Amino acid sequence: MSTRSTNAEAGTRTVLTIVAVWNTSSCVQFTPLAKPSYAADVMHLDEVSLRLQKLGLGYQLAGPASEQEIVSAERRLNVSLPEQVKQFYKSYDGLRVHDRQLEILSVAKLNLTSPDHLHFATVDFDHRLVFDVSHLNPAGQWDIKADDGFLITRTMASLWSVKIWAWLEYGKRIWCEL
Repeated sequence: MSTRSTNAEAGTRTVLTIVAVWNTSSCVQFTPLAKPSYAADVMHLDEVSLRLQKLGLGYQLAGPASEQEIVSAERRLNVSLPEQVKQFYKSYDGLRVHDRQLEILSVAKLNLTSPDHLHFATVDFDHRLVFDVSHLNPAGQWDIKADDGFLITRTMASLWSVKIWAWLEYGKRIWCEL
């Protein structure tokens, strides 16, 4: 199998807290305090259902995909999903929001719409969101784009912590420039 993503640590992001300590020679010593923050925490996946309920949106949220289902999709598509994408699917194998249309496809329904674009979601009935699987970006993730090539965000964590909620809460069109 040919893989397009091999970075096992791509789903983690180090959050660094710095403490400055003055010493007697008037120099500053910096000491890191925090440990890595993991994708599920950054994406707030444990809050998805609660947030949707608070918004009063009709939705269907699937249970987690199994490791076998994820591996099967990777083989079928000839890709290796970045860790943040895997983490999402290990939490939920798809989501459908009815009132402000959003569908995140299950791993079984992921499909390549071109050699470089993996369709994983549809917003507002006809705007497809795709992963650009041609390369890993500087964050070690696939860029997330609209099907016309518009760059939405660079990470799944950003999609879930900001972009999806901008659409669901405020109707902000995340698939194009305003």
